[in-house]
Amino acid sequence: MPIDLIALTMAAATATATAPTATASTEPAPAEGFGGFSDPSPAAEPVPAPDPREATREGQVPRTPTWVAGAFVDVAYLFNSNFPGNHIYAGAVTHPRTGEITLPVVAAYVRHEASEQEPWRFELALHAGAAVDALYAGEPTPGRPASAYAGPEVWKHIALANGGYRFASGTELDAGLMSAPIGVGAFWSKDNWTFSPAWSSNAVPYYLMGARLAQPLAAGFSVEAWVVNGWQTIGDVNRSPSGLVGLYWSRGDVSAVGQVFFGPEQEELAPDTWMVHGDTQVIWDGRPVGVAAVFDVGREGFGDLAADSLWMGGGVWVRGFAWEGRQASLVLVGHPEVWWDRDGRSFGVPQLLASATAGPSLYFRDLLQLRLEYRYDRSLASDGFFFRGDALALANEQHNLMLNLLAKFERPF
Repeated sequence: MPIDLIALTMAAATATATAPTATASTEPAPAEGFGGFSDPSPAAEPVPAPDPREATREGQVPRTPTWVAGAFVDVAYLFNSNFPGNHIYAGAVTHPRTGEITLPVVAAYVRHEASEQEPWRFELALHAGAAVDALYAGEPTPGRPASAYAGPEVWKHIALANGGYRFASGTELDAGLMSAPIGVGAFWSKDNWTFSPAWSSNAVPYYLMGARLAQPLAAGFSVEAWVVNGWQTIGDVNRSPSGLVGLYWSRGDVSAVGQVFFGPEQEELAPDTWMVHGDTQVIWDGRPVGVAAVFDVGREGFGDLAADSLWMGGGVWVRGFAWEGRQASLVLVGHPEVWWDRDGRSFGVPQLLASATAGPSLYFRDLLQLRLEYRYDRSLASDGFFFRGDALALANEQHNLMLNLLAKFERPF
């Protein structure tokens, strides 16, 4: 996620003392990498097949809806044992505020899924909130101070904006602002098993601006190639695009992903300065138990100016359905993780981060999510990493208790 977030917040502290995967469509979704978990809400009542007796005047059976419109409000309260005076959760993008009732995200969206009769795709989503400001804080303004029409204030309320076409061969071509397939989990918490995401999710892009070409293969495999402006940037920091290639496999509830992001992410374009990031995911999205795991590793060079930056890490999610009824379900989730940021490329400080998250989630059909999570964070940064107290001293650990209520609706048409 935006690497400038911590630097910005630390600078502020010195002066004063950063798509989401949609729910299942009516058509089988192509393998696009893992941008979010499936919705663990109780299954809705089965939708009966169209009755041929209700055919249109032309004798056609009514079509299956291909449009979806929805909206949600995400409300949260985070207790932090360090009581930071600036209320900032260091390194967090999706839940940046603590010690107050806050709105991380409010959003509305509409999309059209490709079908055999209507093979085109369309997606538009708008959002706002504290997490949105954090997500886009690192948006570049190329050419500053002469830059214009770029940066966080221009782009931050556009969550998704893309369109595409699925050919008869199954080949898909999309372009615009899209959810990134890197990492387990999505920016919108409604699509994730836990309210608070992994460090490995906050350290990689939640969105990419560019074009995607996808091709299904035999035996559940598919491949993708992306050309994008940069590593979670809508504006480009240089005159060269970056790329991503991926191999995806799925069968039933099990899927696996292997992908590589590569390209220049500085003004310098020499190949030895390129960022290269590998992402591997394995997911069993089953019931009553589901398991997901991710492992990432990356480097970026700086030529003769400095040594290469290195980072790696990963985590495991375990989800269990403790109870399922017709109107509600109770889900328990546990998630340990670790992230090694040797040179501070991900979060601005050289460190090893370790965390553990656990808690119950109560789902009321597809309308409400109520989550209670405990999270422990530990940093081995020499001078600390997490804000503490009114003086904004830096601490090496923190305990967090998170209460999250998410109200949503989604309607096909």
